[in-house]
Amino acid sequence: MPEQSQPSSGEPPPPAPSQDHHASDVVPQTTTINPSSPPGEKKQRIRVKNRRKMYLDTHPSYFDSPDLEIVDPLLYDRCVRRFQSTAEREADGRAKGYSGVLEADLYRSEAKLAAISGRGMSDEGEGRVEQRQQDLAYVPGPDGQVLPEDEDEIPQTKEEGMERWREAMTLRFLKGRDDEFDYGEVDGREEWDVIEREDAEEHWFEEEEPETGSIRVAQPLRSFSVSTKNQGRTNLRRKFYSWLNGPGASFKEPMEGSANYLGAYDNKGNLRRAMYATPGEPLPPAGGSDLRPFPKNESFISQPVTSEALREVVWEKIMKNGLSVKEVSMELGIEMSRVGAIVRLKEVEKAWQRQGKRLAKPYSRAVMEMLPQTPYPNKTWSGASQPHESINDLPVHAATQQQIFYPTSESRQFTRVDAARVFADGLLPADLRVPHPELIEDDRLRIQGVGAKDIAARAEARSKAAYEKKAAADEFKRAREAAALKVVPGVRWDFKFREISVDAAGATGRGKNGTGWRYGVPLYDRRRGEVKIPTKVV
Repeated sequence: MPEQSQPSSGEPPPPAPSQDHHASDVVPQTTTINPSSPPGEKKQRIRVKNRRKMYLDTHPSYFDSPDLEIVDPLLYDRCVRRFQSTAEREADGRAKGYSGVLEADLYRSEAKLAAISGRGMSDEGEGRVEQRQQDLAYVPGPDGQVLPEDEDEIPQTKEEGMERWREAMTLRFLKGRDDEFDYGEVDGREEWDVIEREDAEEHWFEEEEPETGSIRVAQPLRSFSVSTKNQGRTNLRRKFYSWLNGPGASFKEPMEGSANYLGAYDNKGNLRRAMYATPGEPLPPAGGSDLRPFPKNESFISQPVTSEALREVVWEKIMKNGLSVKEVSMELGIEMSRVGAIVRLKEVEKAWQRQGKRLAKPYSRAVMEMLPQTPYPNKTWSGASQPHESINDLPVHAATQQQIFYPTSESRQFTRVDAARVFADGLLPADLRVPHPELIEDDRLRIQGVGAKDIAARAEARSKAAYEKKAAADEFKRAREAAALKVVPGVRWDFKFREISVDAAGATGRGKNGTGWRYGVPLYDRRRGEVKIPTKVV
């Protein structure tokens, strides 16, 4: 809303208020002037507006009046009504009544017609016509067209719209444009001159001579500012919107199947890797600067995540096809601990779907579109699938973190097996401690010149031997448990007895193999620092 122009000190004082003048243009008759304050029409207007602002702060119910909607129906529709739900509109209609709803709809329709035709809404009464074009939210353009809303003026949330509506109604009240309100009761109350008294107290503190070296000056608390509002945009704001409409437009509609980081584009909004692409062929995969979310931090590169299709394949190969975790890890190039995590999370997802629980699919898709992914299958990959990560990294054992000076003979070769024995008794060498030692064996055969078919045949033989060995171990374990278990059949139940040993609980009585280990011994479930999550994949 435009501010009213303030008269200069050389102009004569405005006339007394009457029915033909607006309350914001003159000082009401009921307003009293403090003799101790310096005279001046500007100071008097500020005092009146401060009193009115104090009234609004102490009477917030003023903004809940349904009559305010007809003051500017278009602004109310843009800031408040557009965010109301169906239930809220029905409750608002019941509060207004049938006649109130009809009146609000009538005023809203007239305001829209007035905005389109370029004329102001007029109130005819007592032989006068008052133009209210300055109160309309929508002002027509030079050719009579309705101008679209400015992006800066569109409220994004319900709270922001209500705040703008309250601000507009506050300015209208401060200017005295509420004809149905008695401003005399507000403008004549001197006890509401809180801001003026605070300014006088601040002035007194500033002029007082400090006796103890320092005096804490009271901070002014102004509720109303005399300075005009800066309606223009700052230089930084213009540059920001210029960037959004220029190079930043690439981030509004991101590419499908690719990360959309700042480092992937130059200053003009052009995709960097598109410059090196061959015409008529697909874009090369993202890499290097394309995967840097922060252009200034070249050391941080966003790592890919497993796609939904790849996770589904991992779950099917283990739960339906019966493959082991190690086999799936070797086939898809995913570390074994991640394979176990994918299967467990997929089981939770499947259980929720069976229970009818809703999944946050929109949130998942939004996050996945912003991250690089490892797809399955990948047409550009020559093999069955693209490896997701390194799967054969050597884990750091605690026994190998020490420095040892060990004398050895020069007549023999000191191997990794000898190094493992030096660090700790029973420690396996690095070739056997890696997650997939069979890959090292395949690479050793490849260096020796063995053919690919022979390497695959030997790998299959090793896998078959490992399966047979595991099956024999499981069968031996089941037979041993069955021999150690004595079953006495009963009428309704079978009683099972097992031989136990006190030494199975260990020296501390907390051994996991001890019977009754959870009885009589306090647990460490809530003890700080205890590891309460699985540490290995079975």
